[in-house]
Amino acid sequence: MAGIKSGLGTIRSLVKEIRSRSPDDLSSIPIGNLPRDLSPLGQSINQLLSKLEHSLTAERRFSDDAAHQLRTPLAGLKLQLHMLAEADTESERQALIDDLRRRMIGRHIW
Repeated sequence: MAGIKSGLGTIRSLVKEIRSRSPDDLSSIPIGNLPRDLSPLGQSINQLLSKLEHSLTAERRFSDDAAHQLRTPLAGLKLQLHMLAEADTESERQALIDDLRRRMIGRHIW
C-alpha cells in the first residue's frame, strides 16, 4: 500500500508541475527524480514540449517574415498615394498613376 501511495504522490507531483506552468513555458520538466516506470513518460512529455517549441518558433518566424513582406510594399504604396493626393497638376497625377501601375504590374498585382 505504501508503494502505491508513493507512486501516486509522484504522479500527483508531476501533474502539479505541468498544471502550474504558464502557457508560454515550454521548458523541460524535471525528470531526474521520477521512478523508473515514469521516466519514459517524463521523457516523452519533454520531447513533445521540445517539438512544440520548435514548431512555434518556426511559426513566429514565418509570421514575422510575412508581416515584413507586407509592410514594405504597403509603405511604398502609402507614399505614392500621399504624393498623388499632393500633386498640383493633372499631368503630375497621371505620371504618378502610371508609375504606380508599372510597379503593380511588375509585382503581378494589377
